[in-house]
Amino acid sequence: MPTNKLLPFANGAGANVQDEATWASLPDVATGFVSGLAVSKNFNRILAQGGAAGYAIGKVVVDWLGQDATIDATTLGTNFEAALDARYNKFGNYLPLAGGTMTGNIAWNVPENPRLSGASEYMQIGYPTGGLISLRPLSFASNPGGFDIDAGFGTGASVRLRGKKDGSLAWNGKEIERVDSSGSGWIRYTSGLQIVYKLVGGGYVRPISWTFPKAFASNPVVTATTYGQGDINGVSISALSTTSVTFTNGGGWSCYAIAIGAWK
Repeated sequence: MPTNKLLPFANGAGANVQDEATWASLPDVATGFVSGLAVSKNFNRILAQGGAAGYAIGKVVVDWLGQDATIDATTLGTNFEAALDARYNKFGNYLPLAGGTMTGNIAWNVPENPRLSGASEYMQIGYPTGGLISLRPLSFASNPGGFDIDAGFGTGASVRLRGKKDGSLAWNGKEIERVDSSGSGWIRYTSGLQIVYKLVGGGYVRPISWTFPKAFASNPVVTATTYGQGDINGVSISALSTTSVTFTNGGGWSCYAIAIGAWK
């Protein structure tokens, strides 16, 4: 069993050692003993300080490295450095401030320690239970300027989130719908879908023309329902184009209208 042979000196109860306050105020602390006999309490204080430091270093060597700690200064220094490395750098070398590649295991603040793969195109964080997360950065060949985040078990990804250089996001190969732009009575999505809507009114004036707030790339699908005081007559649609449509209804009331189509 490894042993710490650097024993503390004058560390026991009632040791003949100068107290903290008195020791701090003595000029000998700065100048050393220059003449005469040294007071035993003061001299013991010096030995106790060195012994405590040696004991602490020896304890690190024994506990963290599993080696004996002795007064062999060269071996003690080498083992102390190795103990620190074993304790704080046990999962691989630290990266330099600039550049470098991390390999081996990385410690996370989780119950199980993931591992980090240093492949040139991606970083993979795996768990002992078999799960993994792969991070592919901007330089990834199949998606330049974007990123991939894969998650799954074993060697294959079960799900993937891909962000492209154009700002689009896809989950498992299907683009995630996002709003591109919107305004009063209209909304456009990144997929190309456009929806416009309005209460097209005019009282008893008919037919009623509606110019879309935003044009479509091709003729949209339009629907409308009459809005009025018990009006039961249907609405007919005519003159449909990418920019407008005309409604006619038997009662002449206003219409709730909506048009859906592509804007790009």
